[in-house]
Amino acid sequence: MRYYYVDAAGRQQGPVEAHELARNGVTENTYVYCEGMTNWTLASGVPDVMCHLAPAGPAVPPPPQPEVEDWPQSYLARSIVGLCLSIIPVYFIGLTVAMPFGVLGIVFSILTRSKRNAGQMELAQRFSSKARGFSLTVLIMGIICWAFFLFLLMLVAAGEDVF
Repeated sequence: MRYYYVDAAGRQQGPVEAHELARNGVTENTYVYCEGMTNWTLASGVPDVMCHLAPAGPAVPPPPQPEVEDWPQSYLARSIVGLCLSIIPVYFIGLTVAMPFGVLGIVFSILTRSKRNAGQMELAQRFSSKARGFSLTVLIMGIICWAFFLFLLMLVAAGEDVF
């Protein structure tokens, strides 16, 4: 299991393996966090790391958790919806034109979440703005593809020879 910890200067460090905690100066009064935990916890309250701890020192408070509203959005759902919208009606056009934007939107969305969870908010914000642009582009392309598809359907319904 990989853990984050708060160093003596109050900065978030990690992730490191449990056996590396003592080498990094983690004591039972150090706050630690790992995936699956709801909040920062003193290492003495985490049984899985007790055997890896150095002798106790003064407690260093945990870093402040950013407010959920302050977290950069990932736009993952919008990227996926836009990609599906653009590919379903006009398969060839959607794949060749919209797919690269949808894939980039999804990639930057995942990078946003990854950097946000690692506490790298500045980088997460940059990835979020890129994800926003790509997801908006593919969503607009999806709407245009559906409009084109419906236009072709209306021509076919009117008896026009489209193909």
